[in-house]
Amino acid sequence: MSNKMLYILTLMVLSACIEPFELENNGYDRLLVVDGNLNNGPGPYVVKLSTSASIDRISYQPLTDCVVEIIDGADNSYLLSEIQAGQYETDSAAFIGQVGQSYQLRITTPDGKNYASSIDSIKPAVEINNVYAEYEEKTVFDSPILRYGYQFYLDATSPENEDQFLLWQLTST
Repeated sequence: MSNKMLYILTLMVLSACIEPFELENNGYDRLLVVDGNLNNGPGPYVVKLSTSASIDRISYQPLTDCVVEIIDGADNSYLLSEIQAGQYETDSAAFIGQVGQSYQLRITTPDGKNYASSIDSIKPAVEINNVYAEYEEKTVFDSPILRYGYQFYLDATSPENEDQFLLWQLTST
């Protein structure tokens, strides 16, 4: 194929018609956003509180001056301290998550609204048998452009008939 033909074909692909999709802002509400996790690793545990942003003005809006506490299954209460705007932290000397123990997060906002998570317990860790990576190429969102990188996999054993919620955190260089 000649360079001229390849150039014309490329222009045709890149100039294909795309129908725009307009998001509508139907009654934006400042909803509470809670970001945090509790596990049996060393603390402190951090809970970040913010409010949702409008689709036409994306911004991080931390929620300050809240009362945030963790209640365990024995009704002990652990108050979190606000260490920076919207970021609340446990006292690592006073609180450590325990496998098998149940917990609930409770939040009271400055305007007096109360929120509570469902009660849940920390499950035992799954047994990881093998961790490995493979160098792969992948497409991104129907794009003809390939991305190259490592895809990580692992083989794990979990208890049968038990729900598992897993969190993977990768630190890379």
